Amino acid sequence: ATPLLIPFGSPIPPAQLDGSVGPEWDDAALFVAPPFHSVTDPSVTYPTKIRMKHDGTTLYFGLEITREKSFNDFWFFLMLDRDGDGSVVTTGDDYLRVPAKGTAVGLDDMHAQAATFVSDVSRGGTQDLAGGGAEVPSGPGAIYRVEASHPLSSGDQRDVAWGVGQV
Repeated sequence: ATPLLIPFGSPIPPAQLDGSVGPEWDDAALFVAPPFHSVTDPSVTYPTKIRMKHDGTTLYFGLEITREKSFNDFWFFLMLDRDGDGSVVTTGDDYLRVPAKGTAVGLDDMHAQAATFVSDVSRGGTQDLAGGGAEVPSGPGAIYRVEASHPLSSGDQRDVAWGVGQV
């Protein structure tokens, strides 16, 4: 597997983690993920963008996807393969969930346990994830964006812990 190299950049204040991508991301790496396929016509694809950086203590990530229609609830997951086995559902893997729109799910720092994701807080851990999201109308559909942050090493035994040279 190719390692994901995340550049060092300036910190983003919590108030700017609102789903409105701006100049705070100018020093971040931009990854274009495989396109998302339309739910109504699989031959139609929509771009997915991932922005990432760290400031030595905090990981920042921004996710963006275009969809052909608007949804009542929409959220993103950043899954971290803690043990490097190629699976993100192995016990101990980290799972960060950030809502872009709606109330079906909340901001949640989670971990895999027996192929199921559970909240860190429900198992005695901590909620270390911060951020927010937005929906931007785009033709008949929408662009969904989230911006979030998580400590590189939160101290929670359920979270992936990185040192600066490992990011």
